[in-house]
Order: sequence, then structure tokens, then C-alpha cells
Amino acid sequence: MILIIGAGVAGLSCALAAGAAGAEVELVTPGALRPTADSLAGGNTALAQGGVAAAIGVGDRTADHLVDTMAAGAGLGDAQAAERLTVAGARIVRQLVRSGFPIDRGADGAPAFGLEGAHGRARIVHAGETAREPRCTRFSWSGCLRRPRLAASPSPRVRLPNRLCARPVPSPAWCCGALMARG
Repeated sequence: MILIIGAGVAGLSCALAAGAAGAEVELVTPGALRPTADSLAGGNTALAQGGVAAAIGVGDRTADHLVDTMAAGAGLGDAQAAERLTVAGARIVRQLVRSGFPIDRGADGAPAFGLEGAHGRARIVHAGETAREPRCTRFSWSGCLRRPRLAASPSPRVRLPNRLCARPVPSPAWCCGALMARG
């Protein structure tokens, strides 16, 4: 059994991947799992600053994204970690797009990339995500509903309703559980 704390896009994506690999998953979220205009669906994805930076555009390279990422961190970043994140990020965003995630597109149908921060080229993928329109969260949530081992109900497959993670239960090398409190 895998316990995932948080139902933003990261938690939902982790639940989908673990479920696809055959694991039983419990996803803990203090809010409603179903995203609405008045709910963040137990996560903060809709509050993120903007889109997702990923080197998926024509002519863009993860090596260029890595250079921009290191420059943005004024040389304080971990180059190996940044390289893993830029390479994995491009792969994951491509998978999302292939699976039907509705990214913003130009009039020609090509992805519309934004230019933000220290990026040397436009590579920010947007999907109209705002607190009032949680598209990324809704897309991930709907993926959970399509998985037989992940059912959005009070059953212990995805959601423990009205419970908050009070604190993790550590072991010498990792977290082995969590104490829950009623929300």
C-alpha cells in the first residue's frame, strides 16, 4: 500500500502512476477530491504562479533548459538535480500532452509557449489554469476515476474524507506512515 499525502497534480499523478503499476493507493486530502470553482481539490496546483517549464518545443533542448535553470538559481542550484528535473519534466509534459491534457494552443494548433523568468526562450506550457478553472487538477482527477484501482469514493482506494495529515511517522531511513486527524 502506498500512502500519498496531498491531492494536487503531484499527488494525483503519483496515484495514477502507482495505480497503473498495480499498487493499492490511499490518497489523503483535507478537501473535496472533485475540483470545483470553490475548491482546490485538496491541493495547491491552481495557486501555482503559471505554467510548467518544459523543453518540448521545436528546436528546444533540455540542455538549454538546464542552462536557464542554473542561471535562474544564480549558480546555487544542484546541477545534477536540475538536469534530472529538466529531462524528466520534458518527458512527463510530453506524456501529458499525448494523453489529452488540454494545453493552450495557437491559431495554427501548435502549442503556445510562454516566456517567463530566466528562460532564454518560450517554453512555459499553460492550460488556462487559474483558481477558478483548475484544468490541470481536473484532468488528473479524471484520470484517477478511470483507473479501476483508484475510485473517488469514501473507500480506501483514493480518498480518506475529512482527514488531515497530522504528522509523518519516520523510521531511521524513510517515512513509514502518517498519523491522521479528522478535518
